[in-house]
Amino acid sequence: VLESEVRRLYRGTFLPGCQLPWAGVLRAQLEQSLVAVLLEVAQQSLGQQRWDEAESLLRQCLEVETWQVEGWPTLLESLRLQGKEVERNRLADVARQQFQKAGVPFDTQPTIADKR
Repeated sequence: VLESEVRRLYRGTFLPGCQLPWAGVLRAQLEQSLVAVLLEVAQQSLGQQRWDEAESLLRQCLEVETWQVEGWPTLLESLRLQGKEVERNRLADVARQQFQKAGVPFDTQPTIADKR
């Protein structure tokens, strides 16, 4: 239910073609808010063992903000909990390489409390 509400409220990038400074600032703020909501709802979904919903929300979060460090480990944990080890390992390698290339520390350990 939460996933569908989040998707209903998000209508895409704010004024995607507009290059005015105020639009860029507002766009970034809206994207940060969206990412925060997606992460929070995904955490709740994981806590309620709705793994597929959490996975979907986290993938959407990472589409909006690829460099969202917290989202990656949580997505990887969601995939592990679903038994999708091959996909989890593939994405972990992709993320690790991407972050290392940029010089950003990256840990594949989840930040959620509900670990199994």
